[in-house]
Amino acid sequence: MIQEKFQVGGLYLDKPRTSFTERKGLKLGDICRAKSEMFSGWLRCEVVKLYQNAAMVKIIACRNPQDDAVQHELDDVAVVRIKDLTVIRGG
Repeated sequence: MIQEKFQVGGLYLDKPRTSFTERKGLKLGDICRAKSEMFSGWLRCEVVKLYQNAAMVKIIACRNPQDDAVQHELDDVAVVRIKDLTVIRGG
């Protein structure tokens, strides 16, 4: 689990960082259309994990056949900005 450090008096303590289950209209398990700099076309993907301004997604399909090699190299996982995701179907 990711930790945040904070100071109380002279002590430095670790506090677990809360993970997001919903962020800016996205939820875990949503099927989305995404645009990323690593790919030349749109991706169809599922949201696996949410961060502050990004989401880890599992790539379902690529629009361009040239992107299949990149998809395979990344093991079907990518991190995409939340503003580049469009929800197709809720999870």
